[in-house]
Amino acid sequence: FSRMPFIEGFVSRALEPSAAMMREEYERGVKVALGRLMPHYREILVLKYMDGMSVKEIAKRLGMSVKACESALTRARRAFVVAYEER
Repeated sequence: FSRMPFIEGFVSRALEPSAAMMREEYERGVKVALGRLMPHYREILVLKYMDGMSVKEIAKRLGMSVKACESALTRARRAFVVAYEER
């Protein structure tokens, strides 16, 4: 495509609606899955992946040890996968 930049632009514009629809569907699925989780799991996942906090920061904020936070995060991830697949 590099020799035909006008085609690259055309293809990109043609694919944008499809990509946008896929992203919206993914975001809806994530919201539904998060809504199905226990509040504690939802909170840990949001702090980690949406707020970008480290495990150490999450542990401090939630008043737990780092090891307990790591374990809870692992359980939350597993629960999220199940909830996402069941949506």
